[in-house]
Amino acid sequence: MRLASATMTNDPPTVNSMTKFSELSPAARTLWAKSGDDLGHSLICHMLDVAAVTDAILARESDRTLTWIAECFGLQSVDVVPWISALTGLHDFGKGSPGFQAKWLPGMEQDRAAGLPFKPAALLADRHDMASAGLLRSVLGGVVANASWVGAIAQALGAHH
Repeated sequence: MRLASATMTNDPPTVNSMTKFSELSPAARTLWAKSGDDLGHSLICHMLDVAAVTDAILARESDRTLTWIAECFGLQSVDVVPWISALTGLHDFGKGSPGFQAKWLPGMEQDRAAGLPFKPAALLADRHDMASAGLLRSVLGGVVANASWVGAIAQALGAHH
C-alpha cells in the first residue's frame, strides 16, 4: 500500500531539544501505563521503551526498506527512524485520559495528588485505544501537512491490541 506524500512542518526532535524526565511536571511523570507493581510503569517510560525498541528494529532494516518507508510517508530517508519510532511510541497516548487512568485506583490516587482532575463525564471514556486514535489524528493533523495517511496511521496505532 502506498500512502500519499506529506510535508512535515516540524523536524523530529533532537537530543538537545528533549526535556529531562526530572524536568517534566509531576502530572506528566505520574501518568501510568502498566499496573503490574505497586507504583505501576509510567506512561512516558512505556512510550519511550516502545520507541527505543522500534529504533532497534529499524536499525536492522535494509536501506531499501527505509527508502520505501520514506517514500510512503513523504520523509527524507534520514528522518524515517525518528519519525516511525516516535509514532510507534505514541501507540498508548490515550492511556493518559482520565477514563483510563481511573481504571487502577492507586494510579488514579497518584494522579489526583499530582493535580490531575477526574471529572465524572471524562471517566466514561475509558477506552485507551479509541482515545489514542482520536488524539493522534488531531495531534498529527497539526504537525503533518498534506498527509492522507494520518487517519490510517492513527487508527492502526490505536488498534494495536
